[in-house]
Amino acid sequence: MAFSAATIRIVFAKSIVPAFEMMGVRPVALELTREPLKGQMSEAGVVPTASVNAKPNVGILADNKRTLEIVLRSLEGVTREQRGGTVYFTGRLGQEGPIVVVHGLESMGNLSAAVATTNLLREHRVHGLILVGLAGGVSSSGVDLGDVVVSSEIIHYEPAKLTEAGVDPRFRVVGLTPAWLRQMARDVGRDLMEHPPGSDSNALAGAPNVHVGAVASGEKVLQSERQLDSLLGSWGRVLAVEMEGAGVATAVSMSRPDPPLVIVRGISDLMDGRKHDAAEAAQLRDTAAHSAVRVALALSRKFESEGA
Repeated sequence: MAFSAATIRIVFAKSIVPAFEMMGVRPVALELTREPLKGQMSEAGVVPTASVNAKPNVGILADNKRTLEIVLRSLEGVTREQRGGTVYFTGRLGQEGPIVVVHGLESMGNLSAAVATTNLLREHRVHGLILVGLAGGVSSSGVDLGDVVVSSEIIHYEPAKLTEAGVDPRFRVVGLTPAWLRQMARDVGRDLMEHPPGSDSNALAGAPNVHVGAVASGEKVLQSERQLDSLLGSWGRVLAVEMEGAGVATAVSMSRPDPPLVIVRGISDLMDGRKHDAAEAAQLRDTAAHSAVRVALALSRKFESEGA
């Protein structure tokens, strides 16, 4: 259904999300507007040529503004839709590709990511969900700058018991990526190595190395692998560390239906204590964001055809 420029007001008598009920959320009025972006500039700097009004197949959560901009520039017929204070973009990946709904996370951290995920899944019954953005890499696990890590499981490292002797880690696995989706990620990585993209204004030359493995998620900015080991104790090999995946995975697990979730992270820094100057750090982030989006969009093309 297409909406005009008029605003539709929706009043929810109560929250339908168990996580919010425990928080005592009171009734709230939301405003919904939907309008094509044809002929105007969005906040992400995208000028689409035609609007897409069909229901989206895949949801993408972008962890920062730059990642959001790269995603939107890859879509056709982008529309901007505002529901209350939340903005969604909808577009098609190529003429025959999936229809994608995209939301840019407004702040770091698992709590805000969980709320954003709950809202997206309530508003859009997508067949699959991708969290894409940047992460710190664990070099001892074979990860390097510019690589892409795709989740096999998401570990929430924050739970712990404080004792007289110190901290007793009680980390939990809060999300598992389906086996068929993990295999798709390996296939995408192989395809990118065999057919690397060219260089243009929106992409960097070369193909990233794609790794599939455990992603650790919490509220801390970790700078060394020793810090990570102290939080995860006896857990085995971890490839990347970030700050939103546990919240997204928890929200997905509470959703019905719960779509398959995969986290795609470009490695913009390593947990080795090294510092980069401002220009180098910005270039590393940009390279990692382009690589992560490239893998995420390749996965989104296959959701319906190979598993969802």
